[in-house]
Amino acid sequence: MENFDSLSLSNNLTNNIDKQKILEAIIIQLEKDTGFDFTKEIIPDNLNLFIEKLHFELMNYLIKVSKQSQTKLMNLIYRVDINQRSFNKIKNNEKYFHTFTDMVLSRIFQKTITKIYYK
Repeated sequence: MENFDSLSLSNNLTNNIDKQKILEAIIIQLEKDTGFDFTKEIIPDNLNLFIEKLHFELMNYLIKVSKQSQTKLMNLIYRVDINQRSFNKIKNNEKYFHTFTDMVLSRIFQKTITKIYYK
């Protein structure tokens, strides 16, 4: 995930909502769905650097979970609601964990924006 703007929707919903508030909601949803705690991090004005750090730390967390237990990893995939077919396509990818992390963040973003939109 290169920057905040790469997390976008076809409509301009994110332009009408404070990006920092969206990011806070994403972090809360991420913890709820994966157990990854990033809530103690202070969100700076430079959101792109923060997202790079979030991506890196989440990727390390996913690596750790995958080494601990395949069952835990599959439960995480289920809770995040990643399509099994999409997940299976990346298994042979040389950047597997990078791509997997992108998938998790993208799905969490979708879930968060949907919740905000329908509030």
